[in-house]
Amino acid sequence: MTEYIKQNCPLCGTTAEYYWLKMGNSKYYHCSNCAYFIVSKRAEHLLIEAPQHVRDEFAAKPQLAPEGELFVIIVSSPPQAGDAPRAELSGSFLPKSQIGL
Repeated sequence: MTEYIKQNCPLCGTTAEYYWLKMGNSKYYHCSNCAYFIVSKRAEHLLIEAPQHVRDEFAAKPQLAPEGELFVIIVSSPPQAGDAPRAELSGSFLPKSQIGL
């Protein structure tokens, strides 16, 4: 049975629920403001530290998901050492069947 955990939404801060996905280090969120979305553990960490306008941009996307798809937020670049650019967040719509939901 899936165990839902309550936590503030990493996008808008509203109380939300999530559960861990079997596909890896990702959480499947349900937020009353942002709708349903998936975020990787690393992306969630970056979102929490991101400026509010970045979180707002991502928060608007899950509600726009086409039928049968979910908005997925990941880190699009690997961690860099030294003076290299910081990892960037990326979001896209993926079919639920591809995600395993």
